[in-house]
Amino acid sequence: MGTTGGRHRERMSPHARRRRDRRRIGVLVCQGAAVLGGIGVLVGVTSWWTDRADQQRAHQLAAFGVRTTAHDAEIYHARSCRSCSDTDSVRAVVDLDTGPERLRLHGVFPDTDGTPEGEWSAVPAGSPYGGTFDVSYLPSDPSVVMALPDLADAASGVEVRDDLIVLGVAGAVLAAAGAGLVALLLTETRDAAHQRARPSLTADA
Repeated sequence: MGTTGGRHRERMSPHARRRRDRRRIGVLVCQGAAVLGGIGVLVGVTSWWTDRADQQRAHQLAAFGVRTTAHDAEIYHARSCRSCSDTDSVRAVVDLDTGPERLRLHGVFPDTDGTPEGEWSAVPAGSPYGGTFDVSYLPSDPSVVMALPDLADAASGVEVRDDLIVLGVAGAVLAAAGAGLVALLLTETRDAAHQRARPSLTADA
């Protein structure tokens, strides 16, 4: 049986070998594109979910929020390990009607350069969350609180639109990679069927 298989491999024409090698390269390329597209879709969905939630909070605050001040902010620098799920965060003492309370702000974009990972630390110099700054919170739920510049950015929907663009591009790459894999599989199946239908050289002999 092994000798017969070896003879079949020897009888493969240069053209057939080139087609086989091109298919293998095509499969590797499509697989790599599928992985990149899948990662892009995952990142896009996660970002869209977060930014969409911030946009909804911003609309609530624009309609029902109360403006006040916050101070003594701290930044949390998320760990960079692969299994870590924490994110960069900012918390500050917010001057509520019921008294000051330390709360985590939504929709933040903190500058974490120079801050230690995995712990809370004082905001760096020049941060928009340094000193005393303006925020808006919901009287019915003070945990919904945003700095005014972050509120304006979230309400504009720019981040959500960018996320949708990333999703669209990643989805197109993933779909194209899937279509390419299917086409290569069909081509390989068709060529194998033609090879089986071809009269054996051994039988002719």
